[in-house]
Amino acid sequence: MQDGLRVLFVEDEPLVRQATAQSLELAGFSVLALPSAEAAMPHLSPEFPGVLVTDVRLTGASGLDLLHHCRNAAPGVPVILVTGHGDISMAVQAMREGAYDFIEKPFGADRLTETVRRALERRALELENRALRRELAGPAAGTRIIGRSPAIEQVRTLVANVAATDVPVMINGETGTGKELVARSLHALSPRHHLPLISAA
Repeated sequence: MQDGLRVLFVEDEPLVRQATAQSLELAGFSVLALPSAEAAMPHLSPEFPGVLVTDVRLTGASGLDLLHHCRNAAPGVPVILVTGHGDISMAVQAMREGAYDFIEKPFGADRLTETVRRALERRALELENRALRRELAGPAAGTRIIGRSPAIEQVRTLVANVAATDVPVMINGETGTGKELVARSLHALSPRHHLPLISAA
């Protein structure tokens, strides 16, 4: 089970909710079991680290209402719908509206466990992808000096030391040797990183 990922399980029948949550926990999942769509809605955000498993027929707002809420409030969160009222047209409609999967009651614990596992793997990849994109688009984007050679380590140390000072810096070197990368790294690490970088090239 991936660390930090959880299953938000919504079922209004207490015995079914308890038994299914216990089955998922025994399979190694972290589960938050709730009795209604209204109770689940505050937990759903774009950064929700998991999947939503909900019964379609609930007291109050339905599982389909919760699916629609999730599509708006937490895009990317896989939604698995469960129903005891085998309705193929409802399943097709739910899939068209963005449900990850649709499971009909009664279902085997293995079926639900495997579906949840696949959905969590997908969610983990999406969250990791999003974090990497954020990191690459962050203020230090393009300023990373890569490499492990002694010369690169020396450049990295020099950049860190010079960035901490309040002196003008002139960078000399052949074309293609990384002058701009060093300049951007210096700027990103300096106390003036919030000010614009002015290039004299």
